[in-house]
Amino acid sequence: MRPFKDKPLDEYGFALAFAEVNRGKLWYHNHKWYQWTDTQWTCSDDMDVIVQGLATNLDGYLQLEIGLANYELKEMMARTEVKAGDDNIQTRLDALQAAISKLHQRKTIDNLIALARNRMKLPAGKEFDGPDTDFLLNCENGVLDLRTAGYDLASDTYTPPTLVSHEDSRERGDLITKLAYVNYDPDAPCPEWKRFLESAQAAAGDDRDNVIDFLAQLAGAWLTGSNIHRWVTLVGGPSFSGKSTFTNVIGDLLGKKNKARDLAVILSREALRPGTHTSSQKDIFGRRLVLFPELNKRFDLGDVSELLKQWTGNDGITARGMRENNEAARQTWHLVMTFNNEPLMDPVADDALWKRILYVPFATARPESEQKDLPAILAGEMSGILNWCLRGWAKFQAQGGKILKQPEYIREAKEAYGQRLRNRTWFYWERDIREYVAAAGNQPFGPDGPLRTLPAMWLTVDNLFGKNILNVDKPDAADKARLAALMTSLGYTQERLTNPQTKVKERVYIREDPNEVDADLLAQEALAMIEVVTRVGIEAVPIRVKGELVDVRHFLLRRLAGNQSPASLSMLVRESRKYRERYLQASAGPLAELGDAIDVG
Repeated sequence: MRPFKDKPLDEYGFALAFAEVNRGKLWYHNHKWYQWTDTQWTCSDDMDVIVQGLATNLDGYLQLEIGLANYELKEMMARTEVKAGDDNIQTRLDALQAAISKLHQRKTIDNLIALARNRMKLPAGKEFDGPDTDFLLNCENGVLDLRTAGYDLASDTYTPPTLVSHEDSRERGDLITKLAYVNYDPDAPCPEWKRFLESAQAAAGDDRDNVIDFLAQLAGAWLTGSNIHRWVTLVGGPSFSGKSTFTNVIGDLLGKKNKARDLAVILSREALRPGTHTSSQKDIFGRRLVLFPELNKRFDLGDVSELLKQWTGNDGITARGMRENNEAARQTWHLVMTFNNEPLMDPVADDALWKRILYVPFATARPESEQKDLPAILAGEMSGILNWCLRGWAKFQAQGGKILKQPEYIREAKEAYGQRLRNRTWFYWERDIREYVAAAGNQPFGPDGPLRTLPAMWLTVDNLFGKNILNVDKPDAADKARLAALMTSLGYTQERLTNPQTKVKERVYIREDPNEVDADLLAQEALAMIEVVTRVGIEAVPIRVKGELVDVRHFLLRRLAGNQSPASLSMLVRESRKYRERYLQASAGPLAELGDAIDVG
């Protein structure tokens, strides 16, 4: 190669030579340099220094031209006749010597690199780790095209994917920056891995083989950069159940060594905390597997629901590293969380997140002695485990590749988990309903209730489950039955009242006798009555208590603070209504005409 042949020996010529020498092995994209390193494209923090070194290496090509010019000069001097162009040989030789001196100047290096950028930009429409690489798996000995894997369901026959060399992959234009930590060997077995899964899924009983097949399809999907399924995978069970072994082995296969080339990454729970710097989100760009190990006790998925839905959506995310500008990335990763204690959430209120959850139980705790040497043994079966994943992927595609068919054991495990969540959720729902009902007191009830004309505050099923309190869009029959049982226990019955706004009759929970409810509910109702007293303007009505003049509001607050028994509180409620009625009866005249203060002793 003679990159300086017929090129000007100035900075522009240097840039042309630099682009020619590094064509196909160096690209400039989004203000960054990417270099081919025999197995993948890299963009390290020291790429600017590397590119400067490559530019300096041009002096070798200049030395080649000087050697050729010297040879021509000696040949000319050995000849007796003069040829055309002989006069230019010495001139070019002098120019080449000057060019080498100039090339060793820092300013020249910087300028030629700046000029070369435009000639080395990635072609329009191309990007590193773009959608065209989602089904390519870059292994240590070549690139697998997962789209070429096949599976015949009728004959249970598997066709392995094709493997091309890294150089062939580069020449056909694959722009891959990640590398799996595994050699592909289509004949490699994984007997210990299969024995491990059979032991870890013993609790599945007769459904065990189906569960293991399901895990193979799931792990196979994790090898791809396709996020169309939007899964949030929860892998849980007791200590020493094998859940972490399963996820860590797949993570090790893809690489989770905290390197830029890794296809997997481990994030701490802190990455999910609101307000955390987006550098944690930047860490997942381009990955295919994101692992959150060992969620802490009572971790609430509801607190990070929006973030999880954003991470598993298809609209892309924006994040930046420390002291960097924002960058956008499309979702190529699969989220996997492991736990000993089941994370909390509201499967009804957050139905969108619940639908994305894959619940994978590892229910059998295995003796610690069985796992002592297991990681080292499985590390020697990585090629076989890759084949196990690829076979699962091919079968998943043969079944349609859109919906992962879940065995009965897996479905029932998620249903049971959901029921446990609903039981926990209902505990908080019941608390909120009790507080809301207590605060509402008896306001909407009776023909002259102040809230009779405010149907938005009525105790209807829709209002209780709606934005007023629980914010549940679609309560099911079980939720409504639980609500009915709770309201009955609080002394409520349903009556049909005509909504004054819509003129439609609605079923409203009515409690005619507030004296039968518990002390907490009476206290809340008394507070509500205090608010009514204030609202209708009788807080200044004088009351004499043991010779001391106080107003109605002061009296009620004092009684509320000093009396906690149901009987006393019930009396307080009745008294507050009595004072209100006495004021309303006398409200035709001015306040001064009420006469003496009400003496309550």
